[in-house]
Amino acid sequence: MLACCRGRACPLGSCQAVGVQAGVRVVAHLCNGGSLVADILLVHFDHEKLDVYVATMDFVALTHNIVAALPVGHAGLSDQLRRAATSIALDIAEGAGEFSKPDKARFYRFARRSATECAAALDVAVRLEVATAAHCEAGHEILFRIVSMLTKLVRALEH
Repeated sequence: MLACCRGRACPLGSCQAVGVQAGVRVVAHLCNGGSLVADILLVHFDHEKLDVYVATMDFVALTHNIVAALPVGHAGLSDQLRRAATSIALDIAEGAGEFSKPDKARFYRFARRSATECAAALDVAVRLEVATAAHCEAGHEILFRIVSMLTKLVRALEH
């Protein structure tokens, strides 16, 4: 009963923890057969460690609330905002998963473009008076942070 099996008997045999970190984060464990097995529930992907990804997930949740409040007849705007917000998160994840700096930067630039697209979609919603400026202001604040962080990431990777 080691940390790799979360305090219970290992269903795969007697294990030895490998790669245990301070936060009891197990990357893999070694079973009695000698093979490494990933403990996927405890592994964090590279993108999940990025502050920009966390901010993006906050924006995705906020977008869901904004879209839910849009009146009937604005499905196009709703769909565009939802897809662009999702694209930010997906592009950040793809970039974090790349090995080469130019590829990482390319995906972070895609994410940045999607973030500015979301800002424009919020502007359209306010201009059409289908969303309040107060409701969209929180989205703009998060998007400004996201764009700033992505810009810094891209610049760091390109120099």
